[in-house]
Amino acid sequence: MQNGMTLKGINGVGLPGKQQRPTATTNIRKSGSHGNLAHRSGSASSDKAKVKHACRCHERNQLDTQLETQYLRNLQQQIYFLELENSYLKQGGKGQSSVFQPQNEPADFERKAAPNTSNTIRRLETKKTGKERAHSFHVVDREKQLIVSRLKDTEDSYVREKRLLSEEIVELQKRLDDVTPELAKKEAQIARLEDELQSAHSKLRASNSHAESLK
Repeated sequence: MQNGMTLKGINGVGLPGKQQRPTATTNIRKSGSHGNLAHRSGSASSDKAKVKHACRCHERNQLDTQLETQYLRNLQQQIYFLELENSYLKQGGKGQSSVFQPQNEPADFERKAAPNTSNTIRRLETKKTGKERAHSFHVVDREKQLIVSRLKDTEDSYVREKRLLSEEIVELQKRLDDVTPELAKKEAQIARLEDELQSAHSKLRASNSHAESLK
């Protein structure tokens, strides 16, 4: 009987402690599963963040590399056109486009820039023509300024001589005004002397006639 009760106690439902252990174990397993899932989720998020950061760094490095490449290409292009312009100016604007190929430019850039060579030469020719026109305009303007300066000097000389002549005329007129009364006196004296001379001639002729008659 006791053995039966013991067996019943072991196999029966009268032992609550034996029935609660699976529940606790299940709860521990569930908690462990949730912890594992949270840990795995956190690890996955951290891995995604690391991958995203690595992608951004890679994209930034690619962008920096592209910018450096573009910057170097722009520098090469500027050097190319500067050498092209120097060669063109040294040649005096004569010759074909093959004369103006720089020696230090990479072959791939020369191949890319070759279609623009004729446009560059036309631009340089236009620039040279503009410089020649500006030089011609400068020469003409200088000649014009010289002519205007000479004309001004001539006008100044004319005005100065005219003023001197006017002053001389005024002085002569003043002298003439001073001499005119004296000249009138002299003319009156001359007229009186002529009258006296004429009267003396008349008297002389009369005396001669009277002397002849007395003979």
